[in-house]
Amino acid sequence: MAQAKGQSRQDEATPFILVAAMLIGLGLNWLAHGALAFLHPLVNIGIFLVITAVMFGVRTADLRGALRKRKATALALTTNFVIIPGVAWLLGWLFLRHNPDLWIGLILYALTPCVGWYLIFIDAAQGDVAWGATLLPWKLGLQILLLPLYLWYWSATCSI
Repeated sequence: MAQAKGQSRQDEATPFILVAAMLIGLGLNWLAHGALAFLHPLVNIGIFLVITAVMFGVRTADLRGALRKRKATALALTTNFVIIPGVAWLLGWLFLRHNPDLWIGLILYALTPCVGWYLIFIDAAQGDVAWGATLLPWKLGLQILLLPLYLWYWSATCSI
């Protein structure tokens, strides 16, 4: 595997380590017949620690510059809260209209994208972590405000 310019072996391996850790955890829980489910809070703690480590690399000056990226922010928010919900609704209508429970699950999944994990992958890809961090409050706030509206719309238009 060719190493990206400026990327350390550790940076290059990070996505594989994360996926391997998930697979190992799932495998161990499966082998223990679900008896390890009580360890689930450790996963959240681990994710929090990784995201915190990524955030420590963000400088305040970088955040100020990222806040000026109005067009990119508008595009990201439009994608997350207009295009993706529209595609989810359309896919649900095409494939799940006779299974409303699955359709609402798809809607919920599409409307509540992970708000922290993507920072880990932005960092691994040597992207603009500061800009990703400035999107966090927007994404959290819009999820809280829009989820009830989207669910109301779904229930009003998609009832069978």
